[in-house]
Amino acid sequence: MKPLTYFLTMVLLAVALRALGQGSLLPPPGPPGPTMKTLDQVGPRKMVNEVTTPGDTNHTFIISTPGAYYFTGNLTGEMGKNGVSIQANDVMLDLNGFALIGGGTDPMIGISVGGTYANCTIRNGCVRGWGFRGVDAGSKPVRVEKLRLSGNGEIGLQASSGSIIEDCVATQNTIGFFGFDQVQFTRCAATVNSEHGFYCQYDASVLDSTASRNGGMGIRVTSAGSILRCTVSRNELQGIVAGDGSTVANCTSSNNLGRGIYVTGGSIVRQCTTSGNIGPGIQAQERCVVQENLCATNGGEGILALGESNRIEGNDCSANGVGFRISAGCLFFGNSARGNGTNFNIQPGTAAGPIVNMTAGGTITSTSATANFAY
Repeated sequence: MKPLTYFLTMVLLAVALRALGQGSLLPPPGPPGPTMKTLDQVGPRKMVNEVTTPGDTNHTFIISTPGAYYFTGNLTGEMGKNGVSIQANDVMLDLNGFALIGGGTDPMIGISVGGTYANCTIRNGCVRGWGFRGVDAGSKPVRVEKLRLSGNGEIGLQASSGSIIEDCVATQNTIGFFGFDQVQFTRCAATVNSEHGFYCQYDASVLDSTASRNGGMGIRVTSAGSILRCTVSRNELQGIVAGDGSTVANCTSSNNLGRGIYVTGGSIVRQCTTSGNIGPGIQAQERCVVQENLCATNGGEGILALGESNRIEGNDCSANGVGFRISAGCLFFGNSARGNGTNFNIQPGTAAGPIVNMTAGGTITSTSATANFAY
């Protein structure tokens, strides 16, 4: 074959193959159709309604099979019935931004998880106006996210051991949040509840949360809890109360009508700020470490240590009724006080660094690393 003929043949063949691979450039007849999958095609979900989740004499809706369920609008419960009852494992209930509203003043529950069911998630909506509890998460670990719980008769949300509660708000309930042992609350807010904001049992954690203007305590953990980076204010009893073996750190507790922070045996209070509380800013019982805190303008003591074997180190107290009141049998050093009614009230029998009075100003000449200063 001549070179020119061969070249033209190859060009024509390439054009033909390209045309066959590309197909027709004309649009298909008829209107355009959807090209993406629906949410139900990606992950099948069921609506909560009378057909898919029928109730019984005690519940308006019952979820009885595993899967994902969602609201399509606000739902109002029936008089004398609980709202949604989860009676299956592996359920994800998405309120989809809508509200589950109580149907009367009877002591009913908005959302409940049966006691034997696990691996459930409840998220994204409002549960309000139930006569007993907004959400009762049963006795197995659950995950609760982005719920608003308001106006419920006893408890906004009750969670069991091992549950994770995140980004929730409880307001105008009797108790905002109640947690059994090993519950973790993160980025939650409890405000204007008639009793306590957070009330938790053993080994619970309250992290990055807020408790304000509650009728009882802002945050209460009975023992071995962790309360970290929380803001607590204007509660009518105590701000933060933590039982034996707890850690309270990097918190602010202000303008509560009782104590700002109160801990019992073997607890740690570190790098917290307390101010404007009617009682002591920080009160520790025995075997506690109170370290690097700032306590100002509290009506009682800035720091009150009542029991033995407390280590009080590196704190600053100013403009309190009494700066430091420390009982016998404690270790006390590296602290500072200014403008309190009495700066230091240290009982005999405490191992205390020297107290250096610098209230008139001047040059610090003490070389003791354990010195306490009035300034």
